[in-house]
Amino acid sequence: MADGRMVNRITLCPMQPDDLPGVLGLQVAEAQLGYVAPIADILEQFPASAHRHLVKRDNRVIGFFMIDMEYSRVHPFAPRDDLGFRMFMIDQSVQGQGCGSAALKLLPAYLLSCYPDRKQVWLTVNCRNLAAYQCYLRNGFQDTGAQYLDGGFGPQHIMVMPFTSGGIDVR
Repeated sequence: MADGRMVNRITLCPMQPDDLPGVLGLQVAEAQLGYVAPIADILEQFPASAHRHLVKRDNRVIGFFMIDMEYSRVHPFAPRDDLGFRMFMIDQSVQGQGCGSAALKLLPAYLLSCYPDRKQVWLTVNCRNLAAYQCYLRNGFQDTGAQYLDGGFGPQHIMVMPFTSGGIDVR
């Protein structure tokens, strides 16, 4: 697509009921289980305020993330009207192929199309998860320099992505 909604054959879309089998099939490497819960647990535990979204390659589910509409309730560093990016995962069968980076490149324009009244998105990433941290930095998230210490999994970098791309406002 020429409109910026596809990179490396990757698209982002809201999760639909018929996507559930593909989502339940997502797996991460065993070493990553300390950073993200099994997908079945994620689907059960998060409230309706956390919207489910997918990463697809050639229309096949290869990833998942949630957008938390009430992120600031648990994460007071985030302004009340900003979004939270949670539980991002890419299936282990396609890791290392640029799919996560492609999804993150699409994220600002995608989120703006879904949530036009929002200005930026926040996340926390475990300080030990260097690969994820570097991927977020390379693909538009900025490290605030602060750490979140209440996550239960050790210190986490606090990162933010304004809905701009390369200094060009995508709004």
